[in-house]
Amino acid sequence: MPPLRRFIPAPCLLAIGLVMISQASARLYISEFLADNNDGLRDLDGDASDWIEIFNSGPLAVDLEGYYLTDDQSDRTKWPFPPLELEPGRFLLVFASGKDRRTPPGELHTNFRIDDRGEYLGLIAPDGVSVIADFGGIDAPLPRQRENISYGLMQTGNAVTRTLLSQGTLATARVPTADDSDLATPWTEPS
Repeated sequence: MPPLRRFIPAPCLLAIGLVMISQASARLYISEFLADNNDGLRDLDGDASDWIEIFNSGPLAVDLEGYYLTDDQSDRTKWPFPPLELEPGRFLLVFASGKDRRTPPGELHTNFRIDDRGEYLGLIAPDGVSVIADFGGIDAPLPRQRENISYGLMQTGNAVTRTLLSQGTLATARVPTADDSDLATPWTEPS
């Protein structure tokens, strides 16, 4: 009698793989970045390089080898992480300097810089395709970044809710004009 073989349909394998990817990587975030660093944090060369902060919110350490950072949606494997464990509840700073340094325990530097005029920034899974965390994109590029001001996720664990205007309260709204263009956010554009 031939041995019993079990076949798992390809869609089931794909679904299992996607669940495993999302569970394994759902704890990693791009928590903050700075795209126009002129007089803030400096790297070991003394340069005020742009930077990206990665956060592991999960209960286990994550080996970052095989993950990628990119500023190009069409090139998701632009900068690979070296073998490096990010402990739970810890942050990792990666300079986006264009220096391409990947030798822990030294500073990490991507092979790209972040465009302060607004672009894409993504953390990509080891499969080279799945987006773990990202900001911006083709349909919604990042707004123009302001000098020495970082951009990132807001902490919600200890958030305080405060009502600014109660229902029925009279308020005044300002419609942006061309003179407001220095605010550099899309919602302020007159159109």
